[in-house]
Amino acid sequence: MQKAFEQHIFRFQAGFWVIAYALRVLIHFFSYGSLTGHALANITISHGFQIVLVYIHLWLLVSMLMQQKRKLAYLGLLVIAMAVVTLVKVGFKGMLGLSLMGGYHEVWQFLTIAAVYGSILTAVKFFRDEQRSKELEYQLQEAERDRLSAELKSLKAQIHPHFLFNTLNNIYSLSLRKSDKTSEYILMLSELMSYVLYDANNRFVALEKELHFIEHYIALERIRLDKDQRIECSIPLETKGHQIAPLLLIPLVENAFKHGAKGSGFHFKLEAGFLEEREGDTFYFHCENSTYAKPFEQQTNRGVGLNNLVKRLERLYPNQHTLEVDHQEEVYRVHLSLQLWNSGSTV
Repeated sequence: MQKAFEQHIFRFQAGFWVIAYALRVLIHFFSYGSLTGHALANITISHGFQIVLVYIHLWLLVSMLMQQKRKLAYLGLLVIAMAVVTLVKVGFKGMLGLSLMGGYHEVWQFLTIAAVYGSILTAVKFFRDEQRSKELEYQLQEAERDRLSAELKSLKAQIHPHFLFNTLNNIYSLSLRKSDKTSEYILMLSELMSYVLYDANNRFVALEKELHFIEHYIALERIRLDKDQRIECSIPLETKGHQIAPLLLIPLVENAFKHGAKGSGFHFKLEAGFLEEREGDTFYFHCENSTYAKPFEQQTNRGVGLNNLVKRLERLYPNQHTLEVDHQEEVYRVHLSLQLWNSGSTV
């Protein structure tokens, strides 16, 4: 694509110079009624040196215009370039035995026409650079959206298989026992899957929906746990209209149930809310669970879920989050702080 763009620029500029040359020849012919070899040579030489001067400006000097502190240097070098090219042109004509047809008037005309050419091509360059910059920005945004979409699909794939299979088995077991809560859990699973399949396709969702999803997930995980296994949850009832990236929090909860210690010693604790000193815009999410004592080299092996979470946070909330992981011998803690916005804010 870059090569095609450069070829397009080359064709445009080549066409511009050919048309400009043809117009100068025609103007001279209709102005004087004839076109002598001497006049054609003068036009050709002037046109050639004007091309040289214009490209000195485009390739070497234009970049200085974009830098505030180098504009004086730009003006100075432009004057020097004009003087040098003009002197070389006069010397070249002298070597060919062609005198200045109009004296200083010819020099002034040479520089004026060069300035017109340079202004046109510089304006075109700025316009095309701006268009190219917008195209590249759009391509980067598209690539970023594709990456985020791929990550989200990967996250959904992680949630779907084992959790769905285990939950269906648990609900089936309840139905065999004719439990009164069977229909309630089926409705929870239905709402959970609806969130994953539909709401999670949006770039951001209401924090209330995300937390509601977490509550359903934990409730469905409770089915397979014994009564002596402790589950503590503290989730805010009022989310103040804030939004969050979908499925951002679930890896923390999923890891706790997936990697936590099994048996009667298992406990899980979840706390979520807003920090009062930040006027409610900083959301915190704290998870801790019992775990097996492991050697240090095994403590960082927590699956792809947490690694994907780190990547999503870096892309979606750069410099707006902190993620702290503390793995003790029997307790694993994760604390996430996140700057959120409400639905009326500009994202």
